Amino acid sequence: NDTVAARATMPNGAYFHTMASLPSINKTYVFGGYNNGYLSICYEYTPPDASTPNGSWTTKSPISNGSAQQPRYAPFAMTLGPRIYVMGGYNNGYQTTNFEYNPVTDVWVQRASMTNQRYMFGGGVVGGKGYVYGGIPTYTSNEEFTPPDFGLPPYPASNVAQAGSRAETANQAQVDPSQYDGWTNDQVTFSANVTDPNAGQQVRLLVRVKNVNTSTWTNLDSGLTNQGLITLPWTIPADGAYDWQWRVEDSYANSYPDALATTATGWVDAFGNANSPDFRSDQIPPADPLAQYPKNVDLYVDHPVIGPVTLNWTESTDNGPVAGISYEVQVARDGGFIDIEAQIFSSAGTSSYPVQLTVSRYDKFWRLRARDVGGNLSNWSPSLTFRVVYDDHLDHGAGDAKKSCGFSVPAAPGSLTGLLYGLALMGLAATKFRRTPA
Repeated sequence: NDTVAARATMPNGAYFHTMASLPSINKTYVFGGYNNGYLSICYEYTPPDASTPNGSWTTKSPISNGSAQQPRYAPFAMTLGPRIYVMGGYNNGYQTTNFEYNPVTDVWVQRASMTNQRYMFGGGVVGGKGYVYGGIPTYTSNEEFTPPDFGLPPYPASNVAQAGSRAETANQAQVDPSQYDGWTNDQVTFSANVTDPNAGQQVRLLVRVKNVNTSTWTNLDSGLTNQGLITLPWTIPADGAYDWQWRVEDSYANSYPDALATTATGWVDAFGNANSPDFRSDQIPPADPLAQYPKNVDLYVDHPVIGPVTLNWTESTDNGPVAGISYEVQVARDGGFIDIEAQIFSSAGTSSYPVQLTVSRYDKFWRLRARDVGGNLSNWSPSLTFRVVYDDHLDHGAGDAKKSCGFSVPAAPGSLTGLLYGLALMGLAATKFRRTPA
């Protein structure tokens, strides 16, 4: 409409710079130039949209030969296929260099140099080839550049998967967090089978993952490796729900999906849909369970050596599936839980458990703690005491057998009362069984 409007300013000023665009991804780039010294800048401009009415600039990797920055004054840039080439320019002399920039990977590589030195020159693209003409100090020559053959992009990845602490981790998380699907601990592994039509070409798996409550992605890169199954383990930084996406590339930075051939993001949703979340991480310990029974009681069993006892408790709660909570239970002969008589692990969703324990006149101590779907442990519950005593079901008169065996006496191995009572029984037995000499 024949108007001029101010838009977002560059991160810094430059003159005698060069520019090139990639219309397929709707980006424009500024390279090199001068500002109190020769510049190696690479600024990426994204035109206005609904969220950024003036567009926006991003500082990208500076011009480089792969190992060191390469400032250039008055170079020339051109777009050839999926890459941009920055040629010539001046830096302590007229240059013949040619640097290739991949906007998807933000990586620079040095390619074949021009035959002649040039700066302040022109060029263009015809039929997939680049042409440069003129410039100082080569005023009338014309050179043709044929870009590298990058082959074909990788095939779409197959068997894309996630894995974690449970078999159900492999499934996409459901809207209902009480379901096991997608739950894991603080670890998750992404994997995919990556192949390429070019035999021997190395490939990589790229993953980006984020908490559903943020817009910041964490990028993971397997690095270039042989074709086949590639895995990417990740330590989940915090409890919560997460989404992830993937992309595959080969050693020439061809990718699937091809971000340079579409204005889409260039990423594929993990489960082929935009449903959220993809997995959940449980890193919050469950609430402490409470031991209930037995407590300060004698439990009578029908065997003089060992018998069944059922332990009961109040279940724990958690931010993950309650049905996924299991319990570790300990029964000990001492209050410090050093002399452990029984240690059991209940199945998920239980509030009682039977255990075989030995008969003894001394106290037993028991406690438990909860383990949730992520493997997080609660604190141990306060310990309770009880005794396991033998009942022969015979009527022994007043006090019955339980008293004649001493089991109604409070458990105190070192108590004076218990000691005297035991000695009295021994004296009675000796008197009863003493034999008169013939």
